[in-house]
This record gives sequence, C-alpha cells and structure tokens, in this order.
Amino acid sequence: MRSPKGRLELTWMGKDMALIPAEDGKYDYEWVDPADPRACEVKSIEVVKTVGEIAGAPGAGDNLLIVGDSGDALRSLGTIPERAATYRGKGPILLRHWSAHRVADRVPQATTERTR
Repeated sequence: MRSPKGRLELTWMGKDMALIPAEDGKYDYEWVDPADPRACEVKSIEVVKTVGEIAGAPGAGDNLLIVGDSGDALRSLGTIPERAATYRGKGPILLRHWSAHRVADRVPQATTERTR
C-alpha cells in the first residue's frame, strides 16, 4: 500500500489578505493588504469599570471583560507589555458577544475593559 505524499492545506478566498473591522460601532469587516497600517496596529486596552473587590486572589484584576473586536482583544493581550506576560500563550480565554452592562451586573468580580 502506498502512503500519501505532500501535505494538506486549507485555502479560501482572501487567505493572503488581512481581515479588519470596518468603522467603529459598525458590525462589518473588510479585507485589506497585510501591510496596511490598520491591519498591523495594536489597539490599547482602556479600563472602563471595575466591579467587586480588586484585592485578593482571585480578584477583579484576574477577570477581564473586553468589549470590542475579538481579534483586536487577543492581539492586544498578546502584545501590550503589561498584559503579554500574563496572557500570551495562556488560556483559557472565553470570547462572547455580550453587552458590557448586562454582564457586569451579573459577574461579582470583573474588570470591564475595551479596546481602543
């Protein structure tokens, strides 16, 4: 019996392009060249609200609720020096599309942040 040679590769239209969110507040995406500055930028993470006690482990500082594009959030967590040491290559990261005020009301200890 012959064994297969070569390798399997997933392909799709636009694979050589970068997918970025369109305008702020608009739920839409666009394909751009990977060298486009918008595809390379790392968005900052701004603390908007803290719920619960910060001191102690686990405290509010251990739980993040990031409102924004999930790709921007993951890129920021892995690139921003203050966050990268904690989050790069670690899991689990749970991504959900929730309204920040609804989740913050139900989660006893969380830091609500958003990408800018």
